Amino acid sequence: MNVLVLCQRKTGIHYSGKWNVEDIIIPEINNIVKKLIGSVHKITYMTDMTEETGHGTIDIDCKLDGLTDCSKDFIVKNKNTFDLIILQTCPFILMDYPILYNLLKKDSGIVVLAAFPSNILDRNTTIESTIKKEYPGLFTYQEDKDNGIIILKKIIEKSDGKRRKRRSVKKSKRRSLKKSKRRSLKKVKKYKNRKC
Repeated sequence: MNVLVLCQRKTGIHYSGKWNVEDIIIPEINNIVKKLIGSVHKITYMTDMTEETGHGTIDIDCKLDGLTDCSKDFIVKNKNTFDLIILQTCPFILMDYPILYNLLKKDSGIVVLAAFPSNILDRNTTIESTIKKEYPGLFTYQEDKDNGIIILKKIIEKSDGKRRKRRSVKKSKRRSLKKSKRRSLKKVKKYKNRKC
């Protein structure tokens, strides 16, 4: 199992200056990883250290924006690699979700939006509407109130290259309405043709 954590240092002093991230945030991340995917092969921490407050350690010093050379190189080398991607206090609305989609394993994958040690659901955000309007067909949206996170599950592509979509309620309603309309027309014709 491979996990990618974005926007978070592996060690270092929290921006508040009151405690170390490895004492508070990293245990929270480890806990959520265990709950969602169980055993872990490797956790990779990736962030742009020029945007971080204070010193610390990371695995990859790069911003995953698809623009810089390091970002492009990482995307090419790690396509369909990760089982889980955690966005820890990233700018959620500005993230490139198609990039995340392609980094996840081909047949499965989860993206978690978190703000440890805080509860992301306490924030007034427009994440749900952004995911559903801007990136339809990529992820399903779920709020995990017990753990204070948002879970996006990858929608898997079919063998023909099309993504599996749940049939919308509106379409199924239209189909059922058309069927009932056809039935009623048949009944009317039958009634008209009936000999008295």
